[in-house]
Amino acid sequence: MTQDLDKLQATGGVDLVQDTGLELMGPARSLRADALRRLRKNKLAIAGLVWIVIVVLVAITADLWVPRWLGDPVEIDSTTAAQRMLLGPSWEHPFGTDKLGRDIASRVVYGARVSLIVGVLAVAIMVLIGLVMGAIAAYYGGIWDSIIMRLADIFFAFPYILFAITLIAVLGRRGIENVFLAIGLLGWPSIARVFRSSVLSVKENEYVDAARALGASTWRILFRHILPNAVAPIIVYATMSIGGAILTEAALSFLGMGVQPPNPSWGNMLSDARAFMQSAPHMMLFPGLAILTTVLAFVLLGDGLRDALDVKMKE
Repeated sequence: MTQDLDKLQATGGVDLVQDTGLELMGPARSLRADALRRLRKNKLAIAGLVWIVIVVLVAITADLWVPRWLGDPVEIDSTTAAQRMLLGPSWEHPFGTDKLGRDIASRVVYGARVSLIVGVLAVAIMVLIGLVMGAIAAYYGGIWDSIIMRLADIFFAFPYILFAITLIAVLGRRGIENVFLAIGLLGWPSIARVFRSSVLSVKENEYVDAARALGASTWRILFRHILPNAVAPIIVYATMSIGGAILTEAALSFLGMGVQPPNPSWGNMLSDARAFMQSAPHMMLFPGLAILTTVLAFVLLGDGLRDALDVKMKE
């Protein structure tokens, strides 16, 4: 009705609308604007977004202030290390120091870089592979659908962490590059299944049949008509998957298969803290809180995006 009223208004049909007793309504909001409005009303999602922005800014600007105020996260001062070992939180060391006298706050800040890089790049890889595989499975169906879905079942059959450890061992070198490659290559089946389900529902719409009848190519139909209307669940799933990738990186580093010392990572910091859980609990507390709050922020943001992008949501 709003579109009809807009047409009447544009063609000089205001008097006709007034005569019929209808009130002119404002222009309809776009789906994007409507989703943004709903997202702004979700306080938990906004809180998660604010925390993510803070973590990103702290990680990006770390070189400007961390070494000067908190100390180097890697270097060990042999002359003062004995006096600085396992110190509790103080004004000089807000998060305390570790077993080698290094400032834990400095290491937590630089560890944020590792977690964000691994999370974003791993999810980018899994989304790229998952979108292609899911689109092929849903659009072509038949044998392609069976092959891709059975391949996804094979990936699901293996324990995720053990599969990641095996893949890192096959790649031959432990480090951040192999961590996000392993997580990305092993995480695509979930994205593919979600996207396949979304494409199956979208491709039955009339505008897809109309594009096909007009002679549009397969790739034009996929990228012009199906992908933009089926990608909303992927945005939500990818946002939540960043938190999952951060947890996986922490687990792999905890097991010694991720980022290698002396480079800081939240996972290997927790691994170092195992022997000091009673004598120096701050070694475990602060990297653990960093993981908890960051992963929770991505989950809350993803949950808010799910509600905001759902066109069936009621006010």
